Amino acid sequence: MPVIEVISRTQTTRYPFPGERIVLGREPDCGAIITDDTLISRHHCEVLKHQGAYFLRDLKSRNGTRVQGKPIDAVRLIDRGVFQLGNTYVRFFMTAASADNTEPARHPGTTAARPAAPRARAVGNAPAVEELLSGSATSGTIDDNEIVYDVAELVDEPNDQPAAIELVGEETLPTPPAPAAAVSMGGGASNMGALGRIGTDPGFGIESLSLIDSRGQTVHAAGAELSDTNEALSHLQLLCLGAIRCGASDIHLEPRQHTAGIRLRVDGAMMEVCAVDSEAARRLMSMIKVLCNIDISRKSVIQEGHFSLEAPGRSIDYRVSFAPAMYGQKMVVRVLDPQSSPQQLHDMDLPAEVEQALKDTADAATGMLLVCGPTGSGKTTTLYAALRGIDATTRNVITIEDPIEYEIQGVTQIPVDAAEGHTFGVLLRTCLRQDPDVIVLGEVRDQDTAVTAMQAATTGHLVLSTLHATDTVSTVLRLLDLGVEPYLISSTLNVVLAQRLLRRLCESCKEPVEPTAEQRRGLQLADDDRPLIHQPIGCEACFGTGYAGRVGVFELLATDDHLRDLILGKPSLVDLRNSLIERGFKTLGDHAAQRVLAGQCSYEDAHRIVGFG
Repeated sequence: MPVIEVISRTQTTRYPFPGERIVLGREPDCGAIITDDTLISRHHCEVLKHQGAYFLRDLKSRNGTRVQGKPIDAVRLIDRGVFQLGNTYVRFFMTAASADNTEPARHPGTTAARPAAPRARAVGNAPAVEELLSGSATSGTIDDNEIVYDVAELVDEPNDQPAAIELVGEETLPTPPAPAAAVSMGGGASNMGALGRIGTDPGFGIESLSLIDSRGQTVHAAGAELSDTNEALSHLQLLCLGAIRCGASDIHLEPRQHTAGIRLRVDGAMMEVCAVDSEAARRLMSMIKVLCNIDISRKSVIQEGHFSLEAPGRSIDYRVSFAPAMYGQKMVVRVLDPQSSPQQLHDMDLPAEVEQALKDTADAATGMLLVCGPTGSGKTTTLYAALRGIDATTRNVITIEDPIEYEIQGVTQIPVDAAEGHTFGVLLRTCLRQDPDVIVLGEVRDQDTAVTAMQAATTGHLVLSTLHATDTVSTVLRLLDLGVEPYLISSTLNVVLAQRLLRRLCESCKEPVEPTAEQRRGLQLADDDRPLIHQPIGCEACFGTGYAGRVGVFELLATDDHLRDLILGKPSLVDLRNSLIERGFKTLGDHAAQRVLAGQCSYEDAHRIVGFG
């Protein structure tokens, strides 16, 4: 009988193969082999016997099933062949005797001392999994004490594949059965109930949560009992609590053919939490629509709304969007939790010169501060943090936002309403008649808004705003492209700040490694400089991702007489950037490299977000 060895970060366990088929996944209905690896899908892959051979097939998992680090659809298994799903490795033994004669492997994320030789091991030593994956030697006895383990290797040319393993097409294997029905939310504490246990304990449970509808009326007060029939409300509370515990910025409820999936965006990356049956998902979305005062009968149109939640010590707003999809409406909920983002500049881990420049600008009587970057780079958070440093009791501060995300005491906040003709440009001209000292403009989108904002900055007002641009230099060129006169830009622009958000490495499991030659070039290291960088591993504290939280990287452009002269000459992008770099200008890539070398971020994540070279 075959044996399957599951190698996780905490233990190595062997299971007898039950017969014709077994599914590996994360839900109890998967069968005998269950794992709590959060990178593994609910039904991730299967091992099946077909026409006398054993096959591995991926079940359309979200992160793929890998052999030799490469994703596969289906392969024929060999004795002691190794494959990977998420952060878990699996080794397949054709017979129980083969397993009995082989020591259990250990996970590469463990701290046990690694054997010295890479591919040949004495039978009594437990090899690390990456050593099983390090080559493609054929199996066989080298001498009485050493064994070379079978390794699956995929290559582009079928004729070059080792005889022990081969790629197979889907038509070679029988059609997989339909997925089992998802665990019902009604009786599935193992599904939705897990939301109340993941992440960091905030010090309260669902009994402390009060739900408030879009009209400001309390639908369910903290401590009130729920009837047995009102499970949708309790599931909504669990969903909100799970988002609080994880620090999630968005909640996704996605309809699928047989089920609906719930995913959270944590630290900028999507994380699948569980799947629920379609009827339970429908009831949950109907409950949210009632809270948002949205028509529950219309499902083929885009719908938007909001509701809020009161928790001990905080009030959280939720922006809801429904969009028609193939199997029903998809719902996305933006979580606006004030405690999940920095409140003041000193909370943002800014470089000293950047923090000082922002404070000086916020104290100035006139001028303009622009924060640039793509969507989701934290521009609004930085703008709010700078705004909170302004004394609103002695200065008249007005904001124009689309939409208003967080309430700030003592500040007049005006929402954009394009349907009523209240655009950024119209509201900006209106608020100039409201005797403002400081104007916070949610975004500069067009020429009219840009010119009006610049003119306001020249007439005794301080203007803070955001702009979608790649970096600080591109921001100056973007303003010129919008038709703003060079003299307006040079005379009003005080500071431009570009920023990105990188995932912070988990302190519990990050691992030091020597940078490769390519990484050394990207980090611009000298030949005699031999630092260590860190890579993500994954543990229970970080949901197996290797990351926990985010940290910003910044690029500051402060105007001076030299830069003003350059702007007046309408320089090209290359000329402007080269001139600044000659004068010691620090780019986003420079700050990202500092974060990597300090062990705060991984090279791969920094390169993906910012790029090097």
